[in-house]
This record gives sequence, structure tokens and C-alpha cells, in this order.
Amino acid sequence: MPEMHVKNIKIENSVFQSDIGVDIQEASNITLNNVKVFTKKTDPVIDIINSDNISVKGLDYTKGTDLLIRVAGDRTKSVLVQQTNYSNTKVKAKAELGAGESSVQIK
Repeated sequence: MPEMHVKNIKIENSVFQSDIGVDIQEASNITLNNVKVFTKKTDPVIDIINSDNISVKGLDYTKGTDLLIRVAGDRTKSVLVQQTNYSNTKVKAKAELGAGESSVQIK
């Protein structure tokens, strides 16, 4: 049976409190607008693996975060993070496991 690729998800004006953050894998066209993510584990708050066309706008998150966003996998591209206060994180973004630095734009 073929694997399902998650597509076209939009979450707006929401608050999440959990042990770990957002995990986006094998997905396309995911939008998070005005979302608050408060987690115990902050390395990373948002983990994006082999996904494309991901938009994060107006993110609020746990103060003292170690890593805000990790992008991984050679199929990860077009990740845009904007209108977010980055003063609460030590590292804004990290690319690894085949993802290039150009996979994610921080504005």
C-alpha cells in the first residue's frame, strides 16, 4: 500500500501545550498562522522532514528555546517563517540530513 503524503493543512489562531513540539513529515502546503506552541522539549520546537511549501507566520513559543526550527531531508524545500519574535530562541533554524540552508527562509 502506498504511503500517504499529507497535504493542504491550515491551522490558525491556536494554542498547543505539550512535551514535544510540532512534527511535520512527508507533507506539502502546511500553514501555521498565529499559532502558539509551548513545549517542554525545545530542540526543536518545529521539526520539518522531507516536506515542502511550509508557511509559519506569527509563531509564539516557549521562552529560552534551544532550536526553533529544524529542517531535514533532501526533499525539504520552501519553508518560510515570518513575523515571529526570534529573541526567545538560541538558534532560529538548522538544516541537516540532506536539507540545504536555502530550504528555510527566516524573515
